[in-house]
Amino acid sequence: MKKYINQVLILFGYCVPYAFFAIYGDAQLHTMIFYGFMLLAIFLLLHLSLKLKNKRLVVVGNVLSFLSSYACTSIFFTDNMGWYFKPFTSNSFLILISILILMIQLVFIFPSKQKHK
Repeated sequence: MKKYINQVLILFGYCVPYAFFAIYGDAQLHTMIFYGFMLLAIFLLLHLSLKLKNKRLVVVGNVLSFLSSYACTSIFFTDNMGWYFKPFTSNSFLILISILILMIQLVFIFPSKQKHK
């Protein structure tokens, strides 16, 4: 039961729109510190998921994080910030960030099986 509760809490942690906060902070506040917070939070959640030995949490969590970030970009009319992320729109930049984060996390989930000789 405790493992199930921990998994649910990790998924709730992933539901925070980290990528949206990073993009919004970059465009509106002109600071990149929120990208650092995003990476810190995502890797903390990755570590907790791997500690529970549940790799599916990472993939499902990234999907939830993307959906919450995409909803926030749609609600808060961030298309007006498209000039800031040229040649991307804020939504396409969000998609790019989400894909990159997932790819980096997959490297940690499925490490190389090759042994150093």
